[in-house]
Amino acid sequence: MNKLLTFKERCVLIVVLAISCVIYLNAPDKALIVSGLMVNFAIGFATFYSAKATADSAKSAQISADVASAAQRPRFAVSPRSNAVVRKLPNTDCEVTVRFQLMNYGATAAEMVDVRLGYCVSEVLPDVPSYDYGGVSSIGTVIQAKELHHINTIMHLDAATFEDLQSRRKQLWIYGYMEYKDYLDELWVKGYAAMLSYSNLRRIGSSFFDQAGTERVSLERCPTGKRTQRYEYTRRRAVDRDNVSPAL
Repeated sequence: MNKLLTFKERCVLIVVLAISCVIYLNAPDKALIVSGLMVNFAIGFATFYSAKATADSAKSAQISADVASAAQRPRFAVSPRSNAVVRKLPNTDCEVTVRFQLMNYGATAAEMVDVRLGYCVSEVLPDVPSYDYGGVSSIGTVIQAKELHHINTIMHLDAATFEDLQSRRKQLWIYGYMEYKDYLDELWVKGYAAMLSYSNLRRIGSSFFDQAGTERVSLERCPTGKRTQRYEYTRRRAVDRDNVSPAL
């Protein structure tokens, strides 16, 4: 428990009060004024430090409450088992089904409010995300603690685009965000992003387009940096949904 005054501050206060009392009892009228000022100073001194200690105690209590609340909130992370399934199409294009798995490793359940997914084929992540797919079916879904939530999307790539990915001229970026409520009905947004594994894409090879079947490939984390931070985050959702984008 925080003390109202330190030992040194209490000693100073006692000395000031003692001197004030002596002056008050033995001094003429002018000295009474001085002693009155000293008494007021002593009272102000004690009041200041008492208020400071009270504020520090309240701040510590608020920090403890915030830590306890944070420990109970749901929190999500992309599971390393997230993957993509590449399937050959009759016209030499291919279909890529991305399967994100997000684990709720928090202590309480989360209620899904909205899910968005987007993807692009480019050299780097775009400055501003574009979310093309909405996971309407996820609305109202409750994800318990230590439970996985699956978010899937399907994209079509032609043979030339697939060759760009294998040769590393371009990259396939998959990203999105999920909006959810915690046990206090507060809104949160989790942003996530990944890219396809180059080694697994090369493993498929150009002969993939000459044979029927599917191939499962792993997803990799995006390179760290300021651009990636626009896609990967966890933060409170702004109340004004029309004016504030969770991706910014």
